[in-house]
Amino acid sequence: MNYQRKINLEMQLLPYPYWEERSLFYLCKMFADNFRKGNTYCLLRECIHISILGFQLKQADCFYEKVRLMKDSGKVYSDKLGLRMLYLNQLEKASEEEKQTDIYRWAKLISAKDWEVLTNMAKTNEYMEAAVDELEEINRDKGLRYEYLCREMRESDEATIREYYTELGRKSGRKEGEDYFVQLTSRLLQDSRTDDLLRATGDEAFRNCLYQEYGIKTEEDI
Repeated sequence: MNYQRKINLEMQLLPYPYWEERSLFYLCKMFADNFRKGNTYCLLRECIHISILGFQLKQADCFYEKVRLMKDSGKVYSDKLGLRMLYLNQLEKASEEEKQTDIYRWAKLISAKDWEVLTNMAKTNEYMEAAVDELEEINRDKGLRYEYLCREMRESDEATIREYYTELGRKSGRKEGEDYFVQLTSRLLQDSRTDDLLRATGDEAFRNCLYQEYGIKTEEDI
């Protein structure tokens, strides 16, 4: 942004393992990106990682918070690294004062469930209007919408999810069930169906449908 700061923005609606570590990894990676041997440290720009989440992290107690690099005394050590956390499922806890902020209004727009709400909010702000126009364009073009929602996952994301849910499968029951779940995890990750994998861990009926879809189990096996 104007050569002064770099921003990485991510949205995740379903629970994602090790989100804190993941956001720190990408924040630090962004901070050191393009820094070369012999460069002066003054070239390092402020970096901010923005997380828009539909699930709750354990330590969160509000709908929006800033995370900064602090000393034990409570004073800021550096403004060069920061995180912004927006919890969409905590909007009902916002105070009346917070509801008057732009952050709250954007959060309401992002979490809106019907076009009437989006259209009404677009009338209040030219930037929101531009955002709603873009959403309408994406929804008109199914190919573009698919591209937005199904971007290829980075290898580190895939490895983290595979390890996490494979271990979850091992803990969930019998050896036979473990083998089925490991197979399903691998196939879904190959097809970049992360959301389906996240849903499958807690939805047995959906998981059984996926088993049949990939030929891992037949209807008789289930």
